[in-house]
Amino acid sequence: MKFEAALAEATHRATHGATARLFAIGGEVDLDPFTQLSDERELFFWNSDEGMGALGSPMVAFGCAALLKAEGADAIATVRQSACELFADLEVVGSAAPRLLGGLSFAPGRLGVFHHFGDARFVLPRWSFVRSGNSVRAELVVSRTELEIPRLLQAEAHAVFANQLQANRVTSPLCLEASGAPEYCAAARAALEQIAQGALEKVVVVRAARASGQVSVAATLRRLSAETAAAHFAISAGTHTFVGASPELLVAFDGQALRSEAVAGTLPRRGNDAQEIDALLASDKDEREHRYVVRAIETALANAGARIVSQAERHVRTLRHVHHLATPIVASAPDSHVLDWVDALHPTPAVCGVPRREALSFLLANERFDRGWFAAPVGWFDAQGRGQFAVALRSALLVPGGAHLFAGAGLVRGSEVEFELAETEAKLASMRGTLGVVPDPAPAPLHLDGVA
Repeated sequence: MKFEAALAEATHRATHGATARLFAIGGEVDLDPFTQLSDERELFFWNSDEGMGALGSPMVAFGCAALLKAEGADAIATVRQSACELFADLEVVGSAAPRLLGGLSFAPGRLGVFHHFGDARFVLPRWSFVRSGNSVRAELVVSRTELEIPRLLQAEAHAVFANQLQANRVTSPLCLEASGAPEYCAAARAALEQIAQGALEKVVVVRAARASGQVSVAATLRRLSAETAAAHFAISAGTHTFVGASPELLVAFDGQALRSEAVAGTLPRRGNDAQEIDALLASDKDEREHRYVVRAIETALANAGARIVSQAERHVRTLRHVHHLATPIVASAPDSHVLDWVDALHPTPAVCGVPRREALSFLLANERFDRGWFAAPVGWFDAQGRGQFAVALRSALLVPGGAHLFAGAGLVRGSEVEFELAETEAKLASMRGTLGVVPDPAPAPLHLDGVA
């Protein structure tokens, strides 16, 4: 069905007895979703590559038909209840498949530079453009009263479809103001002391850097799309936009089966992939770090009622600047909701530590900033409880006048601070390059015979 026909059908329903408060109207259009990226809008974006438990298709969205917010330890439960009420009062017309896009904070109340976002924030966009194969679906969410004046919606649709390739914000080179390296090293040394004393088995310390300058969100998203094997996202809150290309799937749920992934154990790329991959696979330190995450994910899923179906072979995922150890995990979980699994899995040892409670307590006391939404779940879900969430890594918070960048590295017995710092440099390199941050610090030298 073409979008115009779907809009006419929605108008007919709204004036002939339909009582829903909101209508989601979907139909085919002839345009490229990426042409709808504009710095003049609050943007919402989601796209996951094959191999990331992909559900659905690339989405560019803007505007707000409904906003769900929640605070505190019960934020997920509050969002789920609010979403249930929202979807119950939403009539779907044509090919619309409405989704709520958003995310959560790493720890309740610890928002830092993400104070605009809150502990949980999910948006039902007014306009969405979704590519599926060779076709593009436009979706518009409006109130029943708006459908009583269809000519205004027709004019809005015409303006949106015609106003493509909008001018993006003028940008300037971003200059690094604070590297975060000294603070990271201090926290990493404290972590290794706790590990040596037996208080912790593993802990992931995060580094926060800051850059100043003008940046285009739309241009950043286009450049981020070059990062393969990742979930690309953008979540806006006013003038602040959280963007990233995460290599780590938290969970994808299709209503019956779920997929998660253990991603832990990292080596920077230095120009000899074959040698580096062999070194990573042979590293005892990285293998132990990886197994912590695999075991924790399987345990969390089983404790929440999922049945583990399969665990694929551990393999190396190579990105632009780093290699990762990765193990996909598939489970059966009918009669549930993707937010159940987000709640069960977050935070994994890949971004927190082991034991979880002690590691989290250490991080809240020793990291010299609040993570906000970094390393937290970002993604989407629909009325049927299906959805996909990534762990918000390889990301930056774009703000007026600059950007905040983040990267972490996991420490276990045998870790060395200088190697973990080099790992954070490699992880930051992707986003620094995407944003054009100068100067681009040269990474610390890495000797492969010292990795294991």
